[in-house]
Amino acid sequence: MSQSQLDTVLESQAVAEAKLATAIAENELHAVKGTMTHLLEDEWSRSAPVLTHQDSTPRTVFASATTRVDDRMNGRDRVIFENEVDLNKIRQAVRIVANSSVNAIGARMNLTNYVIGTGFQYEAVARDGVPENLREDAERAAGICQMAIDAFDELNVWQGDLEREVYDRTKVDGEQLTTLFPQADGTVVARQAEPEQLCEPPAEAQRHLEDWLGRGVDRGAPPQSWSFGVHKDTDDVQTVHGYHLLRDANAANWEYYPSSVQDLRTPMLHHIKQNVNRNTSRGISDFYSVIDEIVRTDKTRRNIGESASVAAAIAWIEQHAQGQTASTVSKMTTANRTSHYNERTQYGDRQRSVQQYNPATVLRMGGKEFKDGPMVNGANNFILVMQAALRMIGARWNMPEFMISGDASNGNYASIKEAGTPFVKFAQQEQQFFARNFREIMWSVVEYARLAGWFSSVSSAVPLRRLVTINVTPPEVEQRDPLSQVQIAQAKLAMGYSKHTVFGGLGDDFEAEQALKTDEPVSIGPGQAGSLAGAMESCDSVEEAVELTNRLFGDSVEGMTQGTLWQL
Repeated sequence: MSQSQLDTVLESQAVAEAKLATAIAENELHAVKGTMTHLLEDEWSRSAPVLTHQDSTPRTVFASATTRVDDRMNGRDRVIFENEVDLNKIRQAVRIVANSSVNAIGARMNLTNYVIGTGFQYEAVARDGVPENLREDAERAAGICQMAIDAFDELNVWQGDLEREVYDRTKVDGEQLTTLFPQADGTVVARQAEPEQLCEPPAEAQRHLEDWLGRGVDRGAPPQSWSFGVHKDTDDVQTVHGYHLLRDANAANWEYYPSSVQDLRTPMLHHIKQNVNRNTSRGISDFYSVIDEIVRTDKTRRNIGESASVAAAIAWIEQHAQGQTASTVSKMTTANRTSHYNERTQYGDRQRSVQQYNPATVLRMGGKEFKDGPMVNGANNFILVMQAALRMIGARWNMPEFMISGDASNGNYASIKEAGTPFVKFAQQEQQFFARNFREIMWSVVEYARLAGWFSSVSSAVPLRRLVTINVTPPEVEQRDPLSQVQIAQAKLAMGYSKHTVFGGLGDDFEAEQALKTDEPVSIGPGQAGSLAGAMESCDSVEEAVELTNRLFGDSVEGMTQGTLWQL
């Protein structure tokens, strides 16, 4: 073979090897694409488990990687999420489950009903301990604060409405963003921003933002961090300066919201986050830890329902006794039929027999054994497994089982809501947490009113927070038994407790009740009225009648009028 022929062969071989390598690469790429498409379809399919970050985490705790010094730097929590993509995937998976699972929706409704209920009560009052020379200003400032709070409530339908939405959003997304827009008259409009809008600006934009805010390094400010869209100092991630939000998918359309009131032209943002520590910039959903159990429970319930619907179509199974031939069975079926129809199969037409059983039909058929359908004895085991999963889901919020399953047969409904139960303690802690956040929102509303000149009649230069306090009172979580509470109160009075303490335990004001009792008329019983009428005959004037009445009955008739006395 000549050299030219050899070169031609080698060149052809090289081309063939290149084509083969390309084909292999294309096949592998196609396979990878197919696998990824399948995974993505499965990930968000309601008929398949939702993939979460837990699926890529080793199930054995000590098999996981060691922690690193930067695991929680810049506001992240690497065990749960490392960047905004991780956070968005978790949020999307949770939203699918929280809005499609009947158990998840029920849990959300119960949490909102018990923690928020019909709404918190807001009352601005003069702060205790205010010096006497500032008391008048404190009372006047408290009244103006109440006006600002009431205006905010009326303008935004806050109490018992937007409150509930804020709480529910926090449970599902793990965080909630309330933007406050001041109006020219000092009132405030609240709007809800989406967590997806809160994201880190590009590096170049960060430098421009820092210069615009006067927090550039060249101006003496410490290094700034913008991770997850939250603006803070790198060495102090707990002190938040503001938030970077996108208006839409275009990165050039952004807004910066400070975390506190600046002036009447600048809106601010209040950020609520849960289920993370203070060094983590963003929150995690309550449903993140139980999403697998919710999906499994829904699939089990759906599969039981589908199996039951199919099994319900099988009335019974006829098992012919041994020794019966196919022709004998066929003749028996044909003889007992009431009608028939033709069915086309892959082997041709086939005649099907139909037998109808009227009410109270008695079957006398020899050579057959009857067996139960497949779902008669098997469903209870699946239901027990499903109930166990529901109890695990409820444990996330210390819920009694009936609150998430709808089945109250395993619990005493009257006792599980008393003050000492775990769920009541959980709900009260939730109320305390949200009361603090709601109070801060109201203080921001008051501050905008102050900038608009609402407090011009308050002459004192003392800060409002030193004159006024805003009391935020949540609804009562536990449902108490009125009869048992009265019995406890009577026992305390017998043991020598003060009436103030006993009335306070019942939620009543003793002094207010005494004042009401003094002012209201007292009805006289038939025996007292007869005695009083007889005594009146010896009286010559109203003054004598009043004196006699007080002598006979003490102060029990202290509300009676002179006309009533003369009528008696």
